Amino acid sequence: MQILSDNLKKGRFITTLGIDSETISESKVSNVVEMKHTKMIRVITQNHSIEITPYHPLYIEDHIFITLYSLKKSQKLDSYDILTSNL
Repeated sequence: MQILSDNLKKGRFITTLGIDSETISESKVSNVVEMKHTKMIRVITQNHSIEITPYHPLYIEDHIFITLYSLKKSQKLDSYDILTSNL
């Protein structure tokens, strides 16, 4: 995603979420690495759309962080279609 890589640079500040502490804070970017992924999944909600890898953590409000990979595995699904079509 070119827009993200143009704006995310070493030395800039980003907002972060501490998973264990459940706190929001600002952190300085210390390094940026661009990676190519072979599997990207488009997740579409009523208001947003994002492409993520199966291992990207998603927050289920008032519950937990979980990946689509973990959901697929725990539900014994053959594809990600059912997980991404009802969001």
